[in-house]
Amino acid sequence: MPKGTVGRDPRSGEILALNEGALRMTRRAMLTTGGLTVVAAVIPERVHQATRPQRLPFDIRDAIPGAENDNECIQCIYDTINRMVVLIGDIPFRDLFRLPLAELIPMIFPRIQEAAGLGLIASQAEVEALVEQLHDMGGSLLIEELFVRSRSQIPFEVLEVLIQLRRNGIRIPLPISRGRDAAMRLVAVRQLLEVAADLTFTDLFIRTRQDTPQSVIEAVHSARAVGLFSWWQNDRCCDQGGGEVPSTDTCVDQDGMWCNLPPPSHSFCSISSDTCPGDTPGEPG
Repeated sequence: MPKGTVGRDPRSGEILALNEGALRMTRRAMLTTGGLTVVAAVIPERVHQATRPQRLPFDIRDAIPGAENDNECIQCIYDTINRMVVLIGDIPFRDLFRLPLAELIPMIFPRIQEAAGLGLIASQAEVEALVEQLHDMGGSLLIEELFVRSRSQIPFEVLEVLIQLRRNGIRIPLPISRGRDAAMRLVAVRQLLEVAADLTFTDLFIRTRQDTPQSVIEAVHSARAVGLFSWWQNDRCCDQGGGEVPSTDTCVDQDGMWCNLPPPSHSFCSISSDTCPGDTPGEPG
């Protein structure tokens, strides 16, 4: 990719990461809600580098054999997963989806600085400003509502902020353009919260199928099927029972699907991994 260009989601075309280095100072950002004040001090803002960030606390590439050889579009997806792990990775779904943004945003806001320091956010000042706007204009909304409502049910100025956040690589759900899909989304997210309220975003990539109830795996993939977790793919699928050691898994090539093998064993597929066509989910292939 030429210097100064951007990485884009191969499906939506949205910006996921920049690869030109820069360094500049950001303003002091203050966010106040319900007596709680969060301050992000003046720090250098680093634009994402062409070379991958070093010493990340979590790097999804460590769970994907051959990840270093994947194309730039898939590398951008890996960066986006790492970015979202920093921002929301440890927040249980019950809070992530059902706390008002006015309560959720103060939990996330200081992490923008951390992600920027790791090279995972291209413009810290811009993202901070957008998050502040979202807090002020849509503080009463829930992430669940953003996912299940139609665009006509969300204030236009809030929708514009959501779109700008997406263009900065922040994968916040967008309202749907077709109202008839709302019912399927609502069923999927309620099923997810019923059986997996304690699950986190990071868990999607570090928990294996062997250690997770089938009802939770099904809920995750039902949500993925209607768009909640549909944005990651690395052209691999989970071949259950296809590993070198009997009864272990492996990832094999499959266009448009996702697979990763969490540490420490790297022998079993994560709960977010897509089952290879022809395999039965939950059973060795």
